[in-house]
Amino acid sequence: YTEELLEKQSALDKQAGTLKSQDEQIKSKDEQIKSQDKELTSLAEKLEEQQKTLEEQQKKLTEQEKKLDSQKKKLAKQQDTLEEQQSALDEKTELLNTQQEKIDKIIGVKAEVVEALQKEFAKKNLNVDIEVDGGINEGTIETVMKAGANIFVAGSWVFGGDIAQNLSLIHI
Repeated sequence: YTEELLEKQSALDKQAGTLKSQDEQIKSKDEQIKSQDKELTSLAEKLEEQQKTLEEQQKKLTEQEKKLDSQKKKLAKQQDTLEEQQSALDEKTELLNTQQEKIDKIIGVKAEVVEALQKEFAKKNLNVDIEVDGGINEGTIETVMKAGANIFVAGSWVFGGDIAQNLSLIHI
C-alpha cells in the first residue's frame, strides 16, 4: 500500500510540477499580453494624436483652399478689369493714331501752303511773316518752320503740360 501511495505521491508531485510549469507559462503569457496591451494602448494613443493632427491639417488645408479660391476669383476679376482697360486703351490709342495721322496730313498741307506763300512772296520781293496756328507741337514745328513759317501758335501744346519743359523742346 505504501508503494502505491508513493507512486500516487510521485504522480501528484509530477502533476504539481507540470501545473507549476504551466502556471509559470501562463504568468509569462499574461506578462506578454500585458506588455502587448500597453504597446497597443500606446499605439492607439499615438494613432489618436495623429488623427487629431491630420484633422487639424485638413481644416487648415480647407481654409487655405478657400483662401486660394477667393484669391483666384479676385485675380480673375482683376484680369477682366485689366482686359477691359487694355481694350479701352487700345481704342484710345487707335483714336490718337487716327488723330495724329489727320494732324500730320494737316501739317503737311499747311507746310505746302506755307511753301507756296513763301514762293509767291519771294517772287514779288515781299518780306512778310507767315503764321501757322493749330497742330503745332515738338513734332510739327520744324516741318512748318522749314517750309517758311516764322510765327507759331502752339497754345494747347505749350500750356497743356509743363510749360518750361515744352518750351525747352523748341530749338529755334
